[in-house]
Amino acid sequence: MRRQIHILLALLPAMAFGQQNLDTMIIKYTGTFNVTISDAKKIAENPVIGDTANVSSQLVYGIQSARVPTFYSPEPIRPATLEGEPLKRLYKGYVRAGFGNYTTPYGELFFNNLRSKEASWGLHAKHLSSAATLKNAGYSGYSDDQINWYGKRFVRKFTVFGEADYSRNSLHYYGYDATVNSLSADFTRQVFSFISAGTGVQSHYKDSSKVNTNIRANYYNLSDLYKSQENNIKVNADFSTWYLSQKITLATGVDFYNNRLKKDTSNTVIMKFAPAIGMSGKLWDVSLRFGIYADVNDSKGRFHFYPGVDLNFNPANNIIIASAGLRGGLTRNSYRSLSQENPFVRSGVALGNTDKVREWYAGLRGSISSQMSYKLGASYSKLNGMYFFVIDTTEVLRNRFQAVYDTVNAFNFHGEFSYRKREKTGFLIRADYNKYFMGRQPHAWHKPELQLTFSFSYNLQDKIMAHIDVYYVGKRLSNDQRDADPSLNYVELKSYTDVNLGLEYRYNKKLSAFLNLSNLGSVRYDTWQKYPSQRFNFLAGLSYSF
Repeated sequence: MRRQIHILLALLPAMAFGQQNLDTMIIKYTGTFNVTISDAKKIAENPVIGDTANVSSQLVYGIQSARVPTFYSPEPIRPATLEGEPLKRLYKGYVRAGFGNYTTPYGELFFNNLRSKEASWGLHAKHLSSAATLKNAGYSGYSDDQINWYGKRFVRKFTVFGEADYSRNSLHYYGYDATVNSLSADFTRQVFSFISAGTGVQSHYKDSSKVNTNIRANYYNLSDLYKSQENNIKVNADFSTWYLSQKITLATGVDFYNNRLKKDTSNTVIMKFAPAIGMSGKLWDVSLRFGIYADVNDSKGRFHFYPGVDLNFNPANNIIIASAGLRGGLTRNSYRSLSQENPFVRSGVALGNTDKVREWYAGLRGSISSQMSYKLGASYSKLNGMYFFVIDTTEVLRNRFQAVYDTVNAFNFHGEFSYRKREKTGFLIRADYNKYFMGRQPHAWHKPELQLTFSFSYNLQDKIMAHIDVYYVGKRLSNDQRDADPSLNYVELKSYTDVNLGLEYRYNKKLSAFLNLSNLGSVRYDTWQKYPSQRFNFLAGLSYSF
């Protein structure tokens, strides 16, 4: 189809094309085509009129500074402190007094200074007596009196100390059958009088390159009712220092004994010189030493040599500590030490030295927790001159003891477990088993093989305190054959269990009452042959702090 179309276009204003006049254009087109009109595109720019005059302004200013005086003064900073528990109030004096069955008066006094950085001193006095008479035995009354004084003075890096003691112990040899022999109490009486004094000085240098010293000197005199006396002078001087990472120590001492009987006097001196060196690592420590002892008496002198070693291994932070070692030494069995262990020894008992040639030991110890700890150990010892108490068969009554000495191989097995929960509850279990292989003596006289101890304590709000102690001692053998089967060479002392109970009620911080019950089972047992113990007894009284 042929069409002729005439299109009239109105052009854009002339200013869009840069012309001043508005014209009309006529376009004439002949042909076949499709008429389309394209979309118009609008110019999106806005007209902008630029200002050719550009004026910029710059502010200029200045500050005139002036110092203003200040008058602030800061307060001093207080040093940081750790707040702990307040110090408990201390009292200078403490006295206890009581009375019990068997006509048993008791009194005890403690008196000391309070907290001080310059000095420490104290006084202690005690009296305990009994007028007991036991069935089928002699008069068993006794009296124990003692007074002790001590003092310390702190001077820069040193501590100067001194002490003085006096005691008087009266007893009776009541180990006889009173139904057969009627004896006065004065006939069986014995009195031990003891007086001693000592002094010393100890240094406290923190610098490891300096030598710390500990020097002590003591004297005592022991006399009895039978004119037997023992004088002792002992001087010990110990030195210690560090060289590199090793601790070096030296222990020296002189121990002099003078023993006087009615018709005899003897003198004995033991001198000691024992250097040692200690080393340690992260999990272990070891100490090596060598002891030289000189034993000099009226008739002869002899040297003794004791090598020693102590090894500790701690692999588990004190939970398990293994230890082993070798040790030895020379000990004087004096009249003082023997009469303290067995007060029924005869005046002029045989005295001698115990030579511990060697002692091998091994064990484990540690803490299961902060409240529980344990200790296990075993040892083997070879001893020359180990003493044993035997009945003196030369006396008519056979109620006094003599000491005999023998060469012994001894085994010991020890176990211990303890628990402590603050100051409220605690208990302890201890066991010892001993086995002796004798040289000349047929038995280890008066030595038990098994000993057990159990202790329990309880504190109820610091108001009521209670403790229980249980002791078991196995059977022992004695040499007296008079009342035994003639075919045997010993008398057997039966094993026994002793149960004790103590109670204390605190009315306030100063005043309290106590009650001690001993031998709750009222068991009659012999501590030594022919010497039965008291049956059930009690002691009740009051205590006061001032």
